[in-house]
Amino acid sequence: MKRRRMSKNNITDRLIWVVTILALIVYSVAELFGMEFLADGNHIIAFGVSFLLSLILTLCVWEMCSSKSSRNKRRDLPLGILAAFFALAILVIGSWPVTVFLNAYDNESELVNLISNTRNYAVNVDSLYVHYAKKRVYNYRRYLDSLKCDTKEKNQRVISLERRLLSLTNDSIHHKRQEWLATLPKANVWNVSTAKNLHNVFLAAEKWIEEYKVVSSVIYDGEKVEPFECEDFTMSAYEEYNDFISLRRPNIRSILYSAFCVFLIFATYFFMRRPKSRFNSHR
Repeated sequence: MKRRRMSKNNITDRLIWVVTILALIVYSVAELFGMEFLADGNHIIAFGVSFLLSLILTLCVWEMCSSKSSRNKRRDLPLGILAAFFALAILVIGSWPVTVFLNAYDNESELVNLISNTRNYAVNVDSLYVHYAKKRVYNYRRYLDSLKCDTKEKNQRVISLERRLLSLTNDSIHHKRQEWLATLPKANVWNVSTAKNLHNVFLAAEKWIEEYKVVSSVIYDGEKVEPFECEDFTMSAYEEYNDFISLRRPNIRSILYSAFCVFLIFATYFFMRRPKSRFNSHR
């Protein structure tokens, strides 16, 4: 009977360890996906920080359990308390990226639409600028016509403006940009590259718009125009983008999720029995 009881206890202890390990993995994965958004899709930073925090948390939980199972309380109890302090601190720190991930998970359809709309808009940036540039050239020609300039001088000034404005527009650049945008996979909250794709799409759109803005910032005499801007690329898109990549206050759901994970992570420690004798230490 004694052998059966000890065997049953061993099985229970192992099952509890399995629960703890699974909880650590789930928490670490949620933390990793949240870090991806906070790090703008930088895999090195996201994986590095997540791995370091997960490793320290695992070692702390192990030390807590080892200290509790030790018979030398004078030596190991302080270590267990210190390990518990660091474990709780890491769990609190990790709750922030976990909250970011849960926000992305809850608003996955908005995230998908944001990336899709931004990608479509980025595709159209070139054509929007070409329309802007041609309109400026047309209006400048009409202005020179009103001055009744010499035909040769007028043509030279118009060609000069046209070359300046359209220096960045050619089929090869436009084709390469469209090809790159087409290679981006559809957003998926469980795809570790989604945060990186989100960042890259916004970065690309900003870069292309800024390039055209710089080129078009030179205004010729007689022109009453503003440099190229994309008014359709509104601040609401940036606000929505920042909502996915910014730290946020944990909501009730995030707190409950975190609390449940904390309980499971500490399950082995909670259910582990302290030895009654001070002797026969296993450490």
